[in-house]
Amino acid sequence: SFATTGAVEGALFLKSGSLQVLSQQMLVDCSWGFGNNGCDGGEEWRAYEWIMKHGGIATTETYGSYMGMNGLCHLNTSQLTARVQSYTNVTSGDAEALKVALFKHGPVAVSIDAGHRSFVFYSHGIYYEPKCGNTTDSLDHAVLAVGYGVM
Repeated sequence: SFATTGAVEGALFLKSGSLQVLSQQMLVDCSWGFGNNGCDGGEEWRAYEWIMKHGGIATTETYGSYMGMNGLCHLNTSQLTARVQSYTNVTSGDAEALKVALFKHGPVAVSIDAGHRSFVFYSHGIYYEPKCGNTTDSLDHAVLAVGYGVM
């Protein structure tokens, strides 16, 4: 939910110039019917589909902040702030396509292999793991890509 809301927040900011803090908790609580599993995880595209079908997503101010646990969905359509009309998948493993998406659209939700000890201790900067898998089966965590190159 963090990668998805971050990508939508970035796109909304680029369009409007206003930074809205969107509710990760709303996706945790409400997107179960789309194949996501609350705090046990989910997939970004399922969250985008949920946002599109329900007409948007609320801010943390109107829905609530992330609680670190599953809650009951209390969707109120009058509180939906950010709408998603469409989304595009970047081809897996295509670094140039990801660079173009970042340049044209802002932050991008991406999946990574977070099953390594190095990820447990990651705190900031560019995450690098030489043994990182890139097959669909090895990707198990969504993060927000915000740029590329050298820091």
